[in-house]
Amino acid sequence: MQGVVVLEVSRAVLGERPTLKQLLGRLRGRFWALVGWTVLQGVGLMLLVLVAVAVAVPLFVVGAQDAGAGAIVGGVLVLLFAGAAATALGVWLGTKLALVPSLIVVERLPLRRAVARSWGLVTGGFWRTFGALALMLLIVQVAGQVVATPLSLLVPIGGALIAPTDPNAQIVASVVVTLLSLAVGLVIGAVGTVLQAAVTGLAYLDRRMRREGFDLVLMRHVEDRAAGLAGPDPFPAPERAPR
Repeated sequence: MQGVVVLEVSRAVLGERPTLKQLLGRLRGRFWALVGWTVLQGVGLMLLVLVAVAVAVPLFVVGAQDAGAGAIVGGVLVLLFAGAAATALGVWLGTKLALVPSLIVVERLPLRRAVARSWGLVTGGFWRTFGALALMLLIVQVAGQVVATPLSLLVPIGGALIAPTDPNAQIVASVVVTLLSLAVGLVIGAVGTVLQAAVTGLAYLDRRMRREGFDLVLMRHVEDRAAGLAGPDPFPAPERAPR
C-alpha cells in the first residue's frame, strides 16, 4: 500500500495522474525489496524488545528475591526505564529510516542503499520528519476514537434499544452493531494507512528539496515537458542513472 501511495504522491507533484495499472507497473521489481524491508522491521522490533527484556527482567528478579519493598520498587523502575529507553530508540530509528519505502519504489534503490540514503536525508531534519509523521498518526488515532467510541458504546446496548422485548432480535441487533463497528474500524484503519503513507511521501520530497534543491529539478522537468522536450525521470538520486 505504501509503495503505491508514495508513487502516486511523487507523480502528483509533476502534475501527472497515473492510473492504478500504471502505478503497479512502476512498482514492478520493487515488491520483494519492500517485503524484505517489512521483514527487517519486524526482526528489528523483536530484537529491541528482547534486549530490553534481557536487561530488565534479571534485575527485577534479583530485586524481588531480596523481599524488600525498596528492591521491588527498584525492579519496577528498571523495567519502566528499559521500556522507555527501548521505545525512544525505536522511535528514533523509525524516524531515521522512515523514507526507506519511498526510496525503494521512487528511486528504485536496493534495500541496503535505501537504508543508508534515508539515514542521510533525515539527518538535519529529524524533528521536522518526526513531527509530520507523529502529527498525522495522532490525527488518525483521534479521528478513529471519535468515530469508534460511540459505536463501541452501542454494542452492549444496541440490541436492547432496537428490540427491547424480543431476545432473539436483541441478539441479531447486537451482532449487526458489532459488525458495523468492526467495518467502520477497518475503514478508518485503511484511510489512516493511506494518509500515513502520503505524509511519508511528502516528507521524502521535503527532505530532498531541502538537502538537494530538488524543487528546482522538478520545476525544470515540468518546464522541459511543457516545451516538448523529453527528459529523464527526475526522481532517481543524483548519483544513480535512471533505469
